[in-house]
Amino acid sequence: MATITVGHLIDMVLDQVQDESNDLWENQDLLNWYNLGTRRIVGIDPRANPVTEAIKLAEGMRQASPSGAIAILNVLRNMGADGLTPGRGITETTIDALRRAYPSYSTETASATIYNFMRDPMDKTAFWVYPPADGTSYAEIEYAKVPTIIVWDEDGDWQDAHISLKEDYIEAITNYVLSCAFGKDTDIPGNEQKANAYWALFASAMGLPMGEAKEG
Repeated sequence: MATITVGHLIDMVLDQVQDESNDLWENQDLLNWYNLGTRRIVGIDPRANPVTEAIKLAEGMRQASPSGAIAILNVLRNMGADGLTPGRGITETTIDALRRAYPSYSTETASATIYNFMRDPMDKTAFWVYPPADGTSYAEIEYAKVPTIIVWDEDGDWQDAHISLKEDYIEAITNYVLSCAFGKDTDIPGNEQKANAYWALFASAMGLPMGEAKEG
């Protein structure tokens, strides 16, 4: 999570658009674009909002990620029966490699200690473990989480919320909001060019094709 607040980011945007008095752009609009932008960034690059957490493994091989996860990033280590006791590291492999090495892998005895994990080829939020889990132990995983939606309020409490992205993505989210802001009033001379310029900066930072469609 970034150290700067959402309010500070919005202030930077208002300074760039030269509208500190909110004559053209309301804070609520800018905040909505911020929320859209953080979700788009994590959708493009899940490592923008990583969370590390010990979860209890379900009985069997296939495991689900916690609620709010976008994608599994890594399965790190065993964490004992209480979720607090660090244990053996867990190595990534693939289902095909496991099948070749251990054809009977799915029928092996369930265990509290996991050796390997495999990504689910059809579901980015799921993963498989070997040997099958016996349902009594925990594993520490890293996953990408849906960014927290910041809700606007008249009292201004939203301003103190911290940006739910890593510091490396502050410039990208700022350029996203600026692109949306200038894109709102393209009848004002120069705004369409500014919107496109800020979108190009965002797209470049996120590795998107220059023709990628905008949102917001």
